[in-house]
Amino acid sequence: MLGAKVIDTIFYTNGWLANHPELAARGEGLLAILDPAEVSDLPAIAERTVKILKPDGTVCSLEVTCAEIHHSVVGLFFAGKSPEDIPRLSRIEW
Repeated sequence: MLGAKVIDTIFYTNGWLANHPELAARGEGLLAILDPAEVSDLPAIAERTVKILKPDGTVCSLEVTCAEIHHSVVGLFFAGKSPEDIPRLSRIEW
């Protein structure tokens, strides 16, 4: 199974999206930034379910809304999710 550690997250709230209209179509949600040492190519996982292994040991499955590369860093967007759903240092497997 492939995967990578989440090194950072960006929480898209309506207030934040008001200042970034180019991203408003996504709606609220969480962008999980993956460790570039573990993944450099865009995984073909948009609209697929992935496994989230949280630092506290809990595991859940969530659907990736979209995947993107920005400045050679891979990000996975999860619509309607918050930092509590995918904390930093979680591992995402696909």
